[in-house]
Amino acid sequence: MIRPAKFADIVSLVGLLKEAHARGRFALTGQIDERMARATLKHFISRHGGKGEESTHCMVAETAGSICGLHIGVKMPIAYVGVQWEATDLMFVVSPRASRFVARALLKSFFAWAETDSRIVRILPAVTDIVADWRPLASTYEKLGFRQTGVIVERMINRKKGAAVAA
Repeated sequence: MIRPAKFADIVSLVGLLKEAHARGRFALTGQIDERMARATLKHFISRHGGKGEESTHCMVAETAGSICGLHIGVKMPIAYVGVQWEATDLMFVVSPRASRFVARALLKSFFAWAETDSRIVRILPAVTDIVADWRPLASTYEKLGFRQTGVIVERMINRKKGAAVAA
């Protein structure tokens, strides 16, 4: 079942985020900041369903009383200053124990939410390498009619004691 997230879900959602973090690219960096995770979830849950640019679409997937997925989407003016708006996702996590239909159900809920706002002219979900393998999600988006529009680049900062940082 796909439904809006509730404050009572936060403990389970933090567990889901910890599980995802342990499978992801940054697993070796340590645990997540649970206080920050709770505050972030509370923030987005409190803005679920609003009409303005601060509103969110904060949905969970629940199977047999257990939360197995989370999707948080936001809407905002394009490039933060445009007259036209876009919807993008901030978090998208599905447990490996979840049915293969959970991810698509969460995405379809997000797309439907975005399409109800006449200001929104594009849906811009992100696929990054923070997950162990981002390619299956990218493939799913392509099957749903999305196309690649850019690229994300990174430069890691070496924070080891005594390490020089390149200019």
